Amino acid sequence: MGFQKHIFEQEDLTLSYSIGGEGETLLLIHGFGGEGDVTFIRQLPYFAKSYQVIVPDLLWFGESNSSKTPSLNAQAEAIIQLLDSLNIDKVHIVGLSYGGFVCFELYRTHKERIQSVVIVDSPGPSFNLNYLDEFLDKNGVKAASDLFVPKNAEELQRLMDIVMYRDIKLPASILQNLFDKYWSRFQKEQTILLEELPENKVTFNEFTDYDQDDFLVIWGKNDEVFPYQSGLDLAKFLNCDIIAFNRSGHIVSVDKARKFNHALSQFLNRELKNN
Repeated sequence: MGFQKHIFEQEDLTLSYSIGGEGETLLLIHGFGGEGDVTFIRQLPYFAKSYQVIVPDLLWFGESNSSKTPSLNAQAEAIIQLLDSLNIDKVHIVGLSYGGFVCFELYRTHKERIQSVVIVDSPGPSFNLNYLDEFLDKNGVKAASDLFVPKNAEELQRLMDIVMYRDIKLPASILQNLFDKYWSRFQKEQTILLEELPENKVTFNEFTDYDQDDFLVIWGKNDEVFPYQSGLDLAKFLNCDIIAFNRSGHIVSVDKARKFNHALSQFLNRELKNN
């Protein structure tokens, strides 16, 4: 069940990923900042008992890079290339925040490869620019990249204060090390990803051919980035279940790791029985 880090290389991309466990494949897709196996550190050992778990670093995060123009479609196609290289046909996918947008793009473009989709604190087609404007105004910035692409350790602390439910104040030296490792590279590319998101996300009109039983929505009721109402709107559109946790912010897989794992496990077990 131990996880190993690998590098998948093609002519125009380098994709870093961790893999471990046995069984049907569960793909965990992180959001902005950090690396996949850091974001899902509480999920990896738990789900590797029953699944083959793959956790990629999205392009322009961690050690992953590409000469392609940054976009949601580039992210989705890189993941498909990785799965092809591993001879994996079908997967269950879980996407947190920005990773949820990638999940919708994967489902839109490669539905036949997707067994189930769990969207975590990510509005996808229900993305509301009014919510975004209110969020930016509240935090005194003009663009999403001013928050989610921190330029120094102090801005990283501000971001952590926003996305985490509990206050986490790190010593300056540790904060600087985190910034240097996870946020100092690819700032230009990450800014492009954020800027193109409102225009290139999957829309309601594009998302008509889907099976509601394939989906589950999970949300933190205290999410300051995408409010709980966004989750309710999304679940209503998809006509699927939503599981929401009190006293949890934007990174519900960390804030409520044990309950999150249990809810995800129950959903996946149901999917296994139905397949």
